Order: sequence, then C-alpha cells, then structure tokens
Amino acid sequence: MSRRASDDATTDYFALLDAGTDDAGRLYVAGDGVTAMLRGMAEQWQKEARHRGELDARTLLVLSDRLTEQADRLDGQFRDHVRRTRP
Repeated sequence: MSRRASDDATTDYFALLDAGTDDAGRLYVAGDGVTAMLRGMAEQWQKEARHRGELDARTLLVLSDRLTEQADRLDGQFRDHVRRTRP
C-alpha cells in the first residue's frame, strides 16, 4: 500500500509514518509511511523549485529526484523483506 502526502504545504509528514512502540519502548515505523514521507518531501521540493525559493531550481529538482529514487528502492526492499519473512 502506498500513501501520498496531500498537496497542503503544511502536511505533517511525520504523521504519515504510522509509528508505534513495542513493550520495551522501541519505535517501529511502517515502511509505506517512510516512503510516503520521502515522496512528500520530494513533492514539496519540486513545488519550491517551480516557485524559485531559497535554493536554485536545478538543485531542488535533483534532490527531489534522488529522494524519490530512494523511496522507490526502500519500497522494493520492504516488499522483498515481507516476501522472505511471511509464509
């Protein structure tokens, strides 16, 4: 399942993480929440690039592309892990 951030500039990307803790207090985060957060950040950088913000447009576009690529790689790793660990 993939989730995307809304177009709202005030999106709370950390709320997309669907985090929880175990009995020992260790933090666990849903993989699709992590990749949704990365994609949301990349989308914001793309918007910033179009509106000529503090960083130059080319830098923001390259950063957003790299962040999206990382999210895609993580999605694949999460799927592979689930396939290996579930009967």
